[in-house]
Amino acid sequence: MYLPLQKAVDQGEWENAKRFIDGHPDAVRVKITTIRDTALHIATDNGNVLMVDKLIQLMSAEDLELKDINGDTALSRAALGGNTKIAELLVRKSTGLVCIPNNYGFIPVTVAAGFGFKDTVRFLYSVTPEVEFNP
Repeated sequence: MYLPLQKAVDQGEWENAKRFIDGHPDAVRVKITTIRDTALHIATDNGNVLMVDKLIQLMSAEDLELKDINGDTALSRAALGGNTKIAELLVRKSTGLVCIPNNYGFIPVTVAAGFGFKDTVRFLYSVTPEVEFNP
């Protein structure tokens, strides 16, 4: 049912994605792939800042906490890809995202650090509460 949304987001076609979402308002919070990605996960993986920004505007802060099969939020996926701009957009909407670990216990700043994305690490470190760094 959500294949048209998945294709539109994957291809960066905001107008088609928006048309689908208008007809299915809950689609922004539904897991639409076999690995439990939301449209936001897909847009984040593609580095599509505009699509992410548009989707975030339609989502609640709680919606941004949705996880994929590995327990990654869209912020974790932005960290995984070193996409600082998308990370900034996500954190602006929900500061609590920086504290949500994936299934392996890694919070977004440690995900970015593990892949050597210095700019993303700097940003995430600056917005992550110090208590998160204490074992």
